[in-house]
Amino acid sequence: MIYKRFQDIQLSALGFGTMRLPIKNGVYSDIDEQAAAEMFDYAITNGVNYFDTAWGYHDGQSEIVTGKLLSKYPRAKYYLASKFPIWTRLKKYSKNNCKNAAWNTSTFTFSTTYARRI
Repeated sequence: MIYKRFQDIQLSALGFGTMRLPIKNGVYSDIDEQAAAEMFDYAITNGVNYFDTAWGYHDGQSEIVTGKLLSKYPRAKYYLASKFPIWTRLKKYSKNNCKNAAWNTSTFTFSTTYARRI
């Protein structure tokens, strides 16, 4: 794996996005966790250390599944980014979105959190 220096960390040049995880029965919010787990395992085994999720992916299930699947790895082994929509930029909403994302992923810490305009 090729790694790129970003500030004081080494990120894999290839990241793992969770916007389109495998699903069951054509239902966007019903993630096939077994197939997704195989993908996460393959990525980590091959040096990917950057994972990206967001509150809206898979109708909110992406953060939950991402946290569950990454929880078997030491937290220091990967970097995790999440996003929330810019219209929630008011301080109280942004703070709640960050807390909810951390709770959903069970990591309780993010490497990066973005406010995005969709």
